Amino acid sequence: MSTINMVKFFFMRGSVPKDAVDVQSLMTLAYQTAREQNIYPKQILIRGLGHSTTTIAGRYQPDPDGNHFTFCYKDENHVQSRTHIACHGYTPGPKNYQLSKATFVPAKPDSTPKSRNNKPVWPAEKDLVVVPPIGYNHQ
Repeated sequence: MSTINMVKFFFMRGSVPKDAVDVQSLMTLAYQTAREQNIYPKQILIRGLGHSTTTIAGRYQPDPDGNHFTFCYKDENHVQSRTHIACHGYTPGPKNYQLSKATFVPAKPDSTPKSRNNKPVWPAEKDLVVVPPIGYNHQ
């Protein structure tokens, strides 16, 4: 029996690619990255475009693992508890959407402030760009 998992996608304002193919590719990469944890995400926040820096010990610096995209995702429990999992989906380059590895941090509250601007890591929906939900079929 197959199951359809409906996923709502969000982009940070200013982070939506101009090309529709890039938008779709990035959404696919985000879903693949979340699925590395064997969960069925209900919401995915795409926090930015490809880059090779990260925050380590409170400082921005080159990511030793290289280029990645930053995502946050929620399964049904996270939606209810207003928490999320942040992750990096590593790729061969900033415009290459082939997942090579994924890393995750433990769940944290949506209201957790970013170190650089004190804004919440997962902003209110009104402050995000919402993309129509997509259904993923699982057997």
